[in-house]
Amino acid sequence: MNNVPKFTFLPTTVRGVQRIVQYAIANNYRVRCAGYRHSWSPIFSAKNEIFISFVNLTTVNTLPDPTSLIPGEYDPTTVPELKSIELKEEVVPGKKRLCRVGAAVTNEEFRRWAIAGKAWSLPADVILVEVC
Repeated sequence: MNNVPKFTFLPTTVRGVQRIVQYAIANNYRVRCAGYRHSWSPIFSAKNEIFISFVNLTTVNTLPDPTSLIPGEYDPTTVPELKSIELKEEVVPGKKRLCRVGAAVTNEEFRRWAIAGKAWSLPADVILVEVC
């Protein structure tokens, strides 16, 4: 499927996403976002509309993604706002805890975060690193 959006944006902050949406509303554009290389057809951008990618274009176009091959640690001090992972309060002490995961966090980044913390993971996430 060939898709040519009118604009492609790569925001790194919540405010950046808000400004894109405000621009779209003011100019009567639809906004669609893509995850990591693969998004279901119904949610992908339409031609001549606005497309938001939460993964930079170099990563999207490099197969396989080097981060899935090169060892590395999750460092929360170096991640942009949309890639943050924050533990929140425990809802069942020692067993269940709320977690805020940024929209741009890739499965590889989440996997590294889970390994670094040695305590928490998402029960439904299989930690599939990339889909090509």
